[in-house]
Amino acid sequence: MSIRNDVGLPVIESYVSIQGEGKHLGLPVFILRLAGCNLKCPWCDSKFTWDTDNVTNMSMRDIIYEVINSGTTNLLITGGEPLLYDDRIKVLLRIFNDYIGHGKKIIETNGTIYADFVELGLDELVISPKLDFMSPEYLTTVNILYDRHRPNATLKFVVSCEKDISEVDRIVKTINADRRDVILMALGDNPDKLHGVDKEVIEWAIDRGYRWTPRAHIYVYGNVRGR
Repeated sequence: MSIRNDVGLPVIESYVSIQGEGKHLGLPVFILRLAGCNLKCPWCDSKFTWDTDNVTNMSMRDIIYEVINSGTTNLLITGGEPLLYDDRIKVLLRIFNDYIGHGKKIIETNGTIYADFVELGLDELVISPKLDFMSPEYLTTVNILYDRHRPNATLKFVVSCEKDISEVDRIVKTINADRRDVILMALGDNPDKLHGVDKEVIEWAIDRGYRWTPRAHIYVYGNVRGR
């Protein structure tokens, strides 16, 4: 696919690190973080993504060149909420497939917007429903996204208390999710907070047959941008 009529994407930062969470934990990735979010979680650790006024619109060409020169061919698209730009992301993935052709392709989403990436060979769609905003309509979209992208979809929940894990259990039962696709992650934006919650989250995961993920990048680097 040639790079023409290149409208680009609103990139708030891009850098190489490891995937610090979930199924591809420890994988070297080129992280493309997009600006804008349709939810405003009070505990969000990336509130800087909410600002869409001071953002670089990076061309598809420049994004692909950065990935090629980054030393890794694994691409992680996150935000904010990247599916606000789902049509442009599909263009980027087609170009990625043509110009790079190998490497993992991962997208992280809050699950409020439906998009179909199956034909583009997406390796993982990380659906991270925000429990504070859950509604019947929201849950329906999560369900459709999850069903469409299985077996390459995971459900990642940020939890900190019994109320949270009860809501996770309800969602998993309602959409008939495979428990092996469910990942629990402790709420916290620094190692001390995470350590205080992780032990209990691990027990919840063991009791239910869910998976647990650390936030490895925060344990190693702290909650700093570009890591």
